[in-house]
Amino acid sequence: MSTHQPGDTVWGYSNSPDAESWNTGGATREEAIREGRALYGDDAFYIQWGTYADPVECFPDARDVIERAEEYAADNWGTEDDVFTEIDRDALDAALAAVYRAHVKCSRWQVTNTTPSELIAALTPTEDT
Repeated sequence: MSTHQPGDTVWGYSNSPDAESWNTGGATREEAIREGRALYGDDAFYIQWGTYADPVECFPDARDVIERAEEYAADNWGTEDDVFTEIDRDALDAALAAVYRAHVKCSRWQVTNTTPSELIAALTPTEDT
């Protein structure tokens, strides 16, 4: 399993500065350039940096878990009443977030900076004179 954490910097590359999806190039600018060159050869391409997503953003929070538990209770116990009368939602959210961050690594990342994408120029053959 990958060792990156939510919020870690990641560099990517694309053939468009406005790409909706960037190829992951690595933890450094140099890695992104190397990976971009491997894919695009001598053609120009763009690099950009961002951060890995937090899996907490993709998984159910306390509200979702409680709602599902109440539906389950109603299905199994035949009641529409509030079954769970004392729930510390903040504590449940914190516990869920800890589990997600410890056991789920998100490979998706997003551009989180406001600087324009950097153009990596096309390589041109050198001329012997």
